[in-house]
Amino acid sequence: MSNCKKYKKTKVPKCNDQEGCHWVVRKGCIDDVVEVKQPTVARDFLSNKTNATVFLVDIPDSSLDYPDFPDEAVYVEDRDNNTKSCYYPEWIYDNKKRTNHIKCKSEDEYDKLKLDYYKAQDEAEDKNFILITKDIVSMIVENGGIRGDLVENINEHGYRTEGLYILDNNSRGDLIISRLGMESDSYGNVPSTFSLNEQYSPGYWTNALSPFNNNVINLSDVDESSESYWHSGDEQPEPLHISNLKGLKKDKHVYVDEEHGNIKIYLSFMALIYKGDLNADELLKKLDPKNIDVDYFGGGSENTIYVYPLDENTAELRTY
Repeated sequence: MSNCKKYKKTKVPKCNDQEGCHWVVRKGCIDDVVEVKQPTVARDFLSNKTNATVFLVDIPDSSLDYPDFPDEAVYVEDRDNNTKSCYYPEWIYDNKKRTNHIKCKSEDEYDKLKLDYYKAQDEAEDKNFILITKDIVSMIVENGGIRGDLVENINEHGYRTEGLYILDNNSRGDLIISRLGMESDSYGNVPSTFSLNEQYSPGYWTNALSPFNNNVINLSDVDESSESYWHSGDEQPEPLHISNLKGLKKDKHVYVDEEHGNIKIYLSFMALIYKGDLNADELLKKLDPKNIDVDYFGGGSENTIYVYPLDENTAELRTY
């Protein structure tokens, strides 16, 4: 049993000079390994659900007959007989008469044109998709659908997350059927507009695509079952906004489980388990929202990391 309590802050031998001890204001000299009582996490969420509902729907083809981008380049010789690429060539006219000269875009100008073109195409297709699925959203809401539920298009599903969407709010606050994100998985993941919190517990989305999830509602006119599955199966990472990591203190939120070789960090609504090589101080420094490197924790967005759901309202924190 530790004898840290007998040491003082400034009197030799000092508390902070002793192995396994550190001084805490208003608490005195205590052990580095402090038993933290796991918080009771409320389950009375707004939706009172532990998993997202999966709605099977029949979404008609929403593709647009969008013109192809003029993806062309020619090779020309300059006055010094050097061959160069001419992007987006256009004839030069003089008094409405075509000359033998052409003007070219630079490669940077051409790349920007292409970027703007495909951005406009995506916006047009998204706008059309929202228009086509407006009545489907209303039907989902009438059947208990809320933000964060998954929508599976029976005309696309069958391979991983093809045809899988999520109910989310657009910039105006309207509930829409939205595409999955690709922050941590190129096959699709829960986008960083969401975060694990009091309403969404670890596994809320991952377990929704489990074959054992009975929370599937078929709103199509045919007898269909869910065929979607996450790329990483039951280890599909879920988003956690870094605002939830503010104010973490070693003596209040951290428990070093030496028996199992891990570090537990208790948030107000869940626990994170870390099994890597960092010690508690190093880990807390890495998790500081002011300096966090999301790529170090497996990628994400500017304000979000992705963690891996476990049992009992916990998720694993992995580093790369």
